[in-house]
Amino acid sequence: MATTRTGKLSELTPDHSNANRGTERGRYALEASLRKYGAGRSILIDKHGRIIAGNKTAETAADVGIDDVIVVQTDGRQVVAVQRTDLDLDSNEARELAYADNRVGQLDLDFDPAQILADLNAGVNLDQFWRKDELDALIATIGVPDEAVSTMQEQARATLAERFLIPPFSVLDARQGYWQARKSAWIALGIQSELGRGEDIVPNGSVRSPEQDGAWMRRTRSNSPGGSPRDAASLKNGRTVRGDGTGKPLARGGVSMAMHNDPMQRKAKYDAG
Repeated sequence: MATTRTGKLSELTPDHSNANRGTERGRYALEASLRKYGAGRSILIDKHGRIIAGNKTAETAADVGIDDVIVVQTDGRQVVAVQRTDLDLDSNEARELAYADNRVGQLDLDFDPAQILADLNAGVNLDQFWRKDELDALIATIGVPDEAVSTMQEQARATLAERFLIPPFSVLDARQGYWQARKSAWIALGIQSELGRGEDIVPNGSVRSPEQDGAWMRRTRSNSPGGSPRDAASLKNGRTVRGDGTGKPLARGGVSMAMHNDPMQRKAKYDAG
């Protein structure tokens, strides 16, 4: 069963190898949230009192005058729920705090590629959080000025947008402005995509019935790429017909290549004179 004790934030030790460098905007948003709404979710410490997660929260809370801490001791088998007795989820304040919790985490995230590389070299497994190409891209920015990194990222995004219109890892939402603008452009050109492409869709301009189309597909599948695997035979009248593999025309009814190349069949034909 979890036990609790009280203490001071000043008694906790920050993680000096924290891979999140944080951002100026994120720090401002975090401070504003703590001042307006107070402390929300908990931070995480190890058995020695060293902060695993929530370094920025602990640091900023101390700066705004929140120093008291309640330590809940657990082995990770229970979820620790922080209950705010002064809040109601249906209130505007609680709803705003919910947004603050998510948005501050987003704004205050800036990974340190040098620290990530150091952790990788120390044997920390990050495969569940990044693909190899993503890690390679992060590590490639080591020593590159922040302005140049931002430019590289913007160029990469622009290149994807230019090549694919919508980046290939995005979810297509036809309600978005860029798609609606494209649809408006189609309509302005007189394109009526909802009417389909009409009957003249076959390259040669003809229309086949479903039965004809099925027969055509069966014939196509039976064809060999580039023509028959048998050698052709040229006749005296100038016609070229399917050959038996030696330049002679096939006998009526045809002879399979398997029979023609079977040594026992050839021996029987030789013995027969």
